Amino acid sequence: MKKKLEDRYKINEVIGRGGMAIVYQATDLLLDRPVAIKMLKKEYITDDSFVERMRREARAVARLSHPNIVDIYDIGQSGDHHYLIMELVEGDTLKNLIESEKALSPDSALKIAKQISSALQAAHEKNIIHCDIKPHNILVTENNRIKVTDFGIARAVNTADTMNLTDSIEGSAHYFSPEQARGNKVGPASDIYSLGVVLYEMLKGEVPYTGDTPISIAVQHVQSPLPEIEDEDIPVAAGELLKNSLAKNPEERYSSAGKFKSEIDLALKKLNDKRSGDKKSVEKRDTLKFKSAEGPDRDDVQKRNDRENNEDEEKNSGLSFWKAGLILTISAVVLLGAAFLGYNFFMDVPVVEVPDLIGMEIEHAEEELSDRGLESEIGEDVNHPDIPADHVAEQDPEPGNEIRQLRPVIIYISSGTEKLKIPEVSGLSEREAEIELQNHGFEPGDISYEFSDTYEEGKVAGTVPEADSEKRKGEEIEIIISMGPSPSQVRVPGLLGMEWRDAQEMLRNNNLRLGGVRRVESKRHPEGYIISQSLEVGKRVTAGRGVDVKISSGTTLDEEAEDVNLRTLSFTSAGDEAAEYRILVEDDLGRDLIWQRMIEPERNIEVSVYSKGETHYQIIKEDEIIYSQTFN
Repeated sequence: MKKKLEDRYKINEVIGRGGMAIVYQATDLLLDRPVAIKMLKKEYITDDSFVERMRREARAVARLSHPNIVDIYDIGQSGDHHYLIMELVEGDTLKNLIESEKALSPDSALKIAKQISSALQAAHEKNIIHCDIKPHNILVTENNRIKVTDFGIARAVNTADTMNLTDSIEGSAHYFSPEQARGNKVGPASDIYSLGVVLYEMLKGEVPYTGDTPISIAVQHVQSPLPEIEDEDIPVAAGELLKNSLAKNPEERYSSAGKFKSEIDLALKKLNDKRSGDKKSVEKRDTLKFKSAEGPDRDDVQKRNDRENNEDEEKNSGLSFWKAGLILTISAVVLLGAAFLGYNFFMDVPVVEVPDLIGMEIEHAEEELSDRGLESEIGEDVNHPDIPADHVAEQDPEPGNEIRQLRPVIIYISSGTEKLKIPEVSGLSEREAEIELQNHGFEPGDISYEFSDTYEEGKVAGTVPEADSEKRKGEEIEIIISMGPSPSQVRVPGLLGMEWRDAQEMLRNNNLRLGGVRRVESKRHPEGYIISQSLEVGKRVTAGRGVDVKISSGTTLDEEAEDVNLRTLSFTSAGDEAAEYRILVEDDLGRDLIWQRMIEPERNIEVSVYSKGETHYQIIKEDEIIYSQTFN
């Protein structure tokens, strides 16, 4: 492979090899930036199906702009080389990451799946089905950002295209949906199934179905039940994601990639809540201590008996002693009864389990406690990141503890998450903005891209919501990255029949540039003249875009032959405003458009062209023939 492509891209090294292409790390010398070049392998350059696959990938990605999808900048051909110019992603494939880690943590796996589902949501909203989601086509950057690539076999949602194993490389059979394996029509649910397989592999360290051949694997996707996924290391919520996304019937899967993404968010929340719960200490159970009631004083009883035996002797004072003894006896009985009743009051009260009140409204929580014979006591208000205001955020004792009825349960009411002001991060790098948001109590959210006349490309242009807005602590804040000044739209000029240096100057004057250049022999144009261009004349495109051209390397005709002529046609443009002019030539070689351009009034035009035999020329202004002549 030559070290330069189209005199613009300096090829540095091979960074990847796939079934149909080789990927090079290169430098765009014009824009001074690193790029990746995906080059079709030599054995496929004459196979129209592989060339079309590369073109399909470029068309699909050109309709998408998403931080989790690899950008394609350009497509071209240089000699026999068909290539794509792509965003260079520093990182590794998800497949290599899984193989090195064996199985990813549930938290990492779910966060990766969330980003993939976000990319699929963007593609599906543009009616594009990826059709080949697998870890090999998912890149992981050093900061764990996911990039989905290889839309080579993507399909439009509204087409009747079907797929089979020949549409993809052999390794893809492990990730086929049942409808793909059957050769049925594919849809968004097919990508959801494939993402489910990828999530399964991240969590388990292996794919759900294996076999000796792609066919045997595909049959399992259609017929075999999903392998057991009850695993102590896999959270229940993640298991539910697998069951729903890997349903055999597409209608039983998640209705969209956006819905899948929402369910992943819920699973991540449950995972984080469980972590927080495991850290809380278990409330110690209360114990009641009772002192035994004492009986009557035996000495007093004995004294009373002695006094009764000597009643006759102490007749005058005996009545007083008898009354005192009776009072003491009655008092002792009362004390014994009170002690007995008190003991029963405390010890015979039923023991009940403290209900889970977290997240309930105050009224419902008090009713729940009352139904169980428990009292309620309102504690101080507390901030809580997830529980809305006026709902129970904490309770004491905690749910599940067993206590006796009539004991109060203290409930602490949420005042909502603490609201904080979003800091100003415009002008910072993406990483600096993420740190600043975290330092202020927020989490960095999705990344979006917008043109900005204020902030240079790659810097933060703002946030959603805007700086100084108040949001609750812990909420995600979207970061907007600048794509530089908004490009203007310009019209593509006609280059056909121009000397290539003049064409280059015209493109420059129209805020465009000369793209790929290919030299081929021409039957009409002298050496150095433009014989075709890649963009339609008059089409509005983004300023700065490249226009690929073919330049004549000389005529294929025998210039010495009597019936071969090189003629120069000349005319002056007329009218009050610019108009499109075209020149048609018809001779023994056929009928050809040899010149096309927008021309201002009162311009002198000269065009040189080869012809063979009797030749008929037409000059056309807009759709009107203004000149016609035949030469022998």
